[in-house]
Amino acid sequence: MLTDAYSISTNSESRVDNDYYPTPPIAIYTLVKEYDLPKNLLEPAAGRGWISYELMQNGFNVTSQDLYEYEDPLVDIETGLDFTTSPRVDVDGIITNPPFKNSLPEKFVRRSYELYDFTALLCRNTFTESVGRYPFFKEFPPTDILIYANRINCSEKSIYNVKESLSGLTSYYWYIWDKRKDYTNRVDWINCKEYVDEFIAMRGNNYMDLQKPKNVIKETDKNNTLEDFFK
Repeated sequence: MLTDAYSISTNSESRVDNDYYPTPPIAIYTLVKEYDLPKNLLEPAAGRGWISYELMQNGFNVTSQDLYEYEDPLVDIETGLDFTTSPRVDVDGIITNPPFKNSLPEKFVRRSYELYDFTALLCRNTFTESVGRYPFFKEFPPTDILIYANRINCSEKSIYNVKESLSGLTSYYWYIWDKRKDYTNRVDWINCKEYVDEFIAMRGNNYMDLQKPKNVIKETDKNNTLEDFFK
């Protein structure tokens, strides 16, 4: 039975349904290069599966879940599951880009911290702010905060093009709670552009072959080449 835990207010017409803002593959690829992630992970707000797909391309074992079902998933995703109440899965930790509203990032961290030794959340930089979240961060200080030097673009329409994926308007950080570490609040930076050529050489054809949802297919896409998508 679905709960209302992920219910998103739609007061602003600019918000996407369910706060679905997929993570560009180049952002995941660079995280893998910059941080020692556990090999077995759960993606509990998988959407179409962008995080899961890129992690699997890098040799990780990923279980993918979501409360909602999305068109044309990239991986097998078990839907109808509310992570804030779901039981433990046999993995080492979670990695996700959760819906931002209704305090869902905090709820995800509290639940994950209870069940797992590793939690990685991609959130906009404003997650760090607010008096309301001050008690949360005092109770659960991250071990690491990784700041993207580039403003990544979490839009389905931009995700197939590396240049567009790195030309967003919002600043995003990785907030990591890693019980393997003996410190807190380490801050570092990630520059995706350092990995662009390497990423295109290794992943370009993989993403060319992926099926786009009908709502993001353009007439000009039909004859696109690899260079058109990854320039």
